[in-house]
Amino acid sequence: PASRMTRGAEQKPRGPVHISLLLFGAVRSDLQLAVSLASVRQNLLAPLTHGHSLYKVSIHGSMDCSHPCTLAAVRSAFAGPKLRADTLVVEGGVNSTDSMLRYRRAMAHAARAAAVALRAGAKLAIAARVDVEYASPIHRDLVPPGATLTWQVSQNASASGERRGGGPAWIVVPDFAHFHQLNDRFVYGPMGTVLALFEWRLHNMAADLFAEHLACLAARTLKVAVLASPIRLVRRRSDLSVPDADRILAWRSMPQRSWMRAAESGSFCRRETKVRFWGGDATSCQPSDLTCKLPTRFARPQSHSISLRSSGKAATNDSHNRQGPSAHRSSARHTPFG
Repeated sequence: PASRMTRGAEQKPRGPVHISLLLFGAVRSDLQLAVSLASVRQNLLAPLTHGHSLYKVSIHGSMDCSHPCTLAAVRSAFAGPKLRADTLVVEGGVNSTDSMLRYRRAMAHAARAAAVALRAGAKLAIAARVDVEYASPIHRDLVPPGATLTWQVSQNASASGERRGGGPAWIVVPDFAHFHQLNDRFVYGPMGTVLALFEWRLHNMAADLFAEHLACLAARTLKVAVLASPIRLVRRRSDLSVPDADRILAWRSMPQRSWMRAAESGSFCRRETKVRFWGGDATSCQPSDLTCKLPTRFARPQSHSISLRSSGKAATNDSHNRQGPSAHRSSARHTPFG
């Protein structure tokens, strides 16, 4: 209802909003880390912290490091005044071609960093893979029209989307590379929402169900509205090479291949709406309208419980914490979260 949406939009935080930048995943090399973190400073941190006091930003990192990455380089990278991590957990990575294993470790790292940030009082989370170069600046106006930052996951919340606090659940993701699913390389939203999504993905991945497929199913199951905005990023390999798919879809520096044109022609949303956000038209999608084209055996997923790992001491700013990851379209403009 409009009245509920208006009340939510009028809520004003007292003091700066606490944002947690969650850096997670696998460092591919010291050189790759340097390039990625330079883009984090320029395009994620600087727009939120330079010249104003709307936000208080903390950094929580949890990541793998395997050859040619070195633990010393990772510690040094996060020790400087412009990128000092409030918590940092670095573990010996797994040099494996097993995509499932790598993805499971990434989700475990993300969930762990998010749980620590939630306990530290963060209200909004920006979850950024540490092997990615961020090629466009994030905007200061982070909260979409009509949305609030009050949603938090409750302990033992179920797939029915149980939540406490006011306002619907929402996230913002890049507006490219969905392939009928949901781009899973970058996401931000209320702290509890982001934690719930990562934990759901960690506990529900299967042999052919992960990455974009799983991100889409998590948002639909947990009843999270999605807003797709022009956030540009590319993956960097250990030698700094960029996959052709990212050159085509993010940088748009190469012509699309035929299979990409076919995949991109299908939106991640059945009935999308347009909202004015970041100076342009952004695509908004309600959870029930997410496409989520999944294998037949995953079409009717069972409900799974989600619990917040609230016990234990927060990770310290070093590499010695060894609790590993194993442990139809409408052009109408309106607010999408009413």
